[in-house]
Amino acid sequence: MSNTNTPASIAAEVRDNLNLRSSTDIPPNTTTSPTAPSAAPLSSSAVTDLHDFDHKCLFCNIVAGKSPCYEVYSNEDVICFLDIYPLHPGHTLVIPKKHYKDLSLMPGELAAACMNVVPKVARSLMAATKTKDFNVMLNSGKLAGQEVFHAHFHIIPRSKGDSLSKTWCTWSTQPLKSELAKTLTAAIKQDINQSTAPL
Repeated sequence: MSNTNTPASIAAEVRDNLNLRSSTDIPPNTTTSPTAPSAAPLSSSAVTDLHDFDHKCLFCNIVAGKSPCYEVYSNEDVICFLDIYPLHPGHTLVIPKKHYKDLSLMPGELAAACMNVVPKVARSLMAATKTKDFNVMLNSGKLAGQEVFHAHFHIIPRSKGDSLSKTWCTWSTQPLKSELAKTLTAAIKQDINQSTAPL
């Protein structure tokens, strides 16, 4: 990893590991300034109608190239870029190019498209930040900690002695009660079977 350990240098190294050194994937000014334009031009299929884009949404504007980002990877459906308020150097966001407020509203195939790139990006991110461990998380809804209401996954590198609190990922010590488990299992199965939304 670069000695400067800046967002731009981390993004550049992740892109190097992903072999994305084309002129469209990495404009010269993307790695030199936090106000650089979004790296990859929007593909014609990324936003197909007005329902796919919310002009008030920060992430939609990043997808459209109207707001800057340190992009590390993109394809037809997904774009990945560094979080500008990282919990750890290299903290990366994986988002669908189409606008969905949270995970529960996303089509299954689009959620799968997001998750399909996570291992690839995570491997390159670990190489760039010289780390081996990481968290993958998604906050869905205000009470869950979601702040930008465009569904997105976090890839957060972890290192020994990092300042991240472990309270948010501490497992419960209270066992699941049998009756509650049966009630919830039945209710969830019934809703899935009756749902018209594609899985």
